[in-house]
Amino acid sequence: MTKRMVGVEHEGQGRMLAFSDEDAVFRIVGLDNSPVESGLVQSFRMDDQGNMVIQSATRTMTLRVVTTEGREEILGAWERYYDGSFRALLQDLRRNTGLNFSQALVDCKSGRRIYRRGWNGQGMFVVLQKGYPDGIAINANTAESTGIAKGTVMAFQPYLMFKTAEGTFVPWVASQTDLLAYDWVSEPVG
Repeated sequence: MTKRMVGVEHEGQGRMLAFSDEDAVFRIVGLDNSPVESGLVQSFRMDDQGNMVIQSATRTMTLRVVTTEGREEILGAWERYYDGSFRALLQDLRRNTGLNFSQALVDCKSGRRIYRRGWNGQGMFVVLQKGYPDGIAINANTAESTGIAKGTVMAFQPYLMFKTAEGTFVPWVASQTDLLAYDWVSEPVG
């Protein structure tokens, strides 16, 4: 992993800004290397005073550069590889290595289906079943397995639903391997 660091002032304190080309994530750490903040970079620029302005998904930060060591490396890498924007990098990451589970889950919750490139079965994917917050009538199968009378209206909470290679659906819980993988793909339903 190519890692670049530069000394900055963040919220009035001396910090280090660390950035790695491979994941487009910035990390702000204390001088003792303790984590302070991190996020996915969406864009960056230099302001008129030479400060680094980083836009993440949640906010915009202005970092005053207090040491020049590493600054040109970071700026050069950002400008050379990403033409002043991380959009191209993010597209490349999604195309070449995939999403991490957190990114895939956000997409799934917004109505997209997700799957791992490493899954062997054809047509397997995960979607969010939005549940039935207003309730639906219990059918015969559910009545038999729960002891709740058929026709009783019950609310169902949202859950992740998995389409198997056999073409059936089952509620799904991610494994440790799934949670830590970087080969997730997101695509529109239909």
